Amino acid sequence: MIGLAVAGTVQAPGSVADPGLPGLAPKRPWTSGQVHGTSCCAGLRRAAGVVPFGVYVTLFLLAPMVAVTIGAFQANDGGFTLSNVNAATHGIYLKASGRASILSVLTSSYRGSWA
Repeated sequence: MIGLAVAGTVQAPGSVADPGLPGLAPKRPWTSGQVHGTSCCAGLRRAAGVVPFGVYVTLFLLAPMVAVTIGAFQANDGGFTLSNVNAATHGIYLKASGRASILSVLTSSYRGSWA
């Protein structure tokens, strides 16, 4: 093994709060609270990055989840029923759920020795 020794410490430019070079801080017009002369747009600009994620989650997670939940308690004529839940908790569906649960416990507890 090669030993490395440091003769002294080196002072980094800047401070702990701002470790960059003094006088070379990037100019950020959006941090001043005003964008194009109005402060109301600053909040909208900050939230604009979240909007695509919100649309994605709504379309591909929340909407299907609501549709499945409504369909689970809806009869063929559109009324409320528990027969779908009863069918899902008996017979082949119950057996498949049990096997899937056992498989998920086994795979989540396995440490992956080859990794």
